[in-house]
Amino acid sequence: MIRLLGYISYHIGLTGYKWLVYLAALWNPKAKLFISGRKGLIKKITQQTAADARYKIWFHCASLGEFEQARPIIERMKREYPQYAIVVTFFSPSGYEVRKNYQGADYIFYLPLDSASNALLFVSALKIKFAFFVKYEIWYHYLKTLNDFSIPVFLISANIRPDHVYVKWYGVFFREMLHSFNHIFSQNETSNSLLLQNGFNNVSVSKDTRFDRVFENSKQVRELSLIQQFVQNKKVLILGSSYIQEEMVVEACVKYLKDWKIIIAPHHIQTSRITDIYSRFETYGVTTFSALSNDLTNTQKNILVIDNIGMLSSIYQYGTVAFIGGGYGKNGLHNTLEAAVFGMPVLFGPNNLKKFPESLDMLVAGVGFVIKEATQFAKHINTWNQHPEQLKQIGDKAKQFIVSQTGASQHIFDYLQFVKLL
Repeated sequence: MIRLLGYISYHIGLTGYKWLVYLAALWNPKAKLFISGRKGLIKKITQQTAADARYKIWFHCASLGEFEQARPIIERMKREYPQYAIVVTFFSPSGYEVRKNYQGADYIFYLPLDSASNALLFVSALKIKFAFFVKYEIWYHYLKTLNDFSIPVFLISANIRPDHVYVKWYGVFFREMLHSFNHIFSQNETSNSLLLQNGFNNVSVSKDTRFDRVFENSKQVRELSLIQQFVQNKKVLILGSSYIQEEMVVEACVKYLKDWKIIIAPHHIQTSRITDIYSRFETYGVTTFSALSNDLTNTQKNILVIDNIGMLSSIYQYGTVAFIGGGYGKNGLHNTLEAAVFGMPVLFGPNNLKKFPESLDMLVAGVGFVIKEATQFAKHINTWNQHPEQLKQIGDKAKQFIVSQTGASQHIFDYLQFVKLL
């Protein structure tokens, strides 16, 4: 009975979500993309892949964050096993619209909504050798169909928490979905222990594949001559993917950053946001990257606002301290690892950290710092101004922390080779 109730609630939730999206599409651009991107989707997938006789390796990601976790596996698979075609699907427009032209995959689609018919048509069209789902993306009909076709399927970078339905007494149906995976690669010991305690034997700790990604990126980072000229060998505070809350904290503490350069890379770069940041910091000497590109005298300014996208991961190489956005809101913390890999303390707000285990691990390692209010920020900056050796020690530990967490991709490939799928 509990399983049946879970099955019913899953389908009611799925149907309700679909109709809410249809309603939201009347005014919400993202919801419109969610709907329009799926029109004629099965036909499109069938037509585009019909002439390709290669076996497919399928990666399914919810959005951009999960894609970044899959990416080290995708790119190594593409490089070492070119006889297979790579298929990437996204649930969210936030992932698909940004990565639809990604060169590391042969095919990139939205995922048709989970239903028995869609799953059957999708799996039948693709000639899948094996499949990867990432983190939380667990869809009943797709898993059942893959199992019915005896196609191996794996969950990578799994992050199971005590508050998840999978480990609750009433989560029978949802645990059954997890049992559909041939193997679950957990991000951490906590997830692994929870799974073992709930009767899962097909699990192992592989760590988080994003560590592999950021470490490899750090070795191939591109130099940014304009940024280099701006920082002028000074200490540099970088606000990465910031919102107004992080900017307000820094504004309140600018007096402690007299000998620093500040680079602000806001999460949203529409004109209103850039204008707001500019006016907030105008009296301290602020310029934008666009203005810097047109007039090098702007390198003498103290604060640089990045008014384009795609540069942030490379900008971190010039940082001394990073303050990462998202820790004060509801949507979650942005990427802390991209900063830490370049050897610097990483600051962030206090909200929803349990959803981002890497941030909790950084706190334990002594390289991450929660900033609840501006006075805490000021205290850290003052300490590091007075004791630069501490700043260097933390920076060294941050880089060591990243290196110590690499190896997830190798673990997954070792397993695939052990079970003779590669």
